[in-house]
Amino acid sequence: MTAFNHFDLSGKRALITGGSKGLGFAIANAFIHSGAEVIITGRNQADLESACTTLGRNCKGVVFDLNDIKGIPGFVEEIEMQYGAVDILVNNAGINLKKEITEVTDEDYANVIRVNQQAVFSLSRELAKKMITRKTGSILMVSSMASQYGIPKVI
Repeated sequence: MTAFNHFDLSGKRALITGGSKGLGFAIANAFIHSGAEVIITGRNQADLESACTTLGRNCKGVVFDLNDIKGIPGFVEEIEMQYGAVDILVNNAGINLKKEITEVTDEDYANVIRVNQQAVFSLSRELAKKMITRKTGSILMVSSMASQYGIPKVI
């Protein structure tokens, strides 16, 4: 018995933000080993290509910057047109700043909020519309330990 055979995602398609590294990569790996087709997204083409090479043929990488809130509806349409219906969304991508609060600009703070909150909401909303119509789907949220308690110099 392996760690991956306790649940079956055969026939499911997952979209994982921030899937080329770290926890997102590990989630993509687990989903693929459980039978899912996985689409990972991130800002860096080379990182996505490297991750997809490692993860194998059931992984596709699509460059998208979550800072582009207005582009999210079109991104969702493009994903579903090219790859088919997304059954599972994993909101994993996130950013932070390691600065003294007195050095954080309003633009710095707005960027963190845009990626970590607005993009998550917008992407979830756009895929939820489709999942509701199909009467199926799951949306998973990943958060930082910093959401549970303060970490000095981390915004």
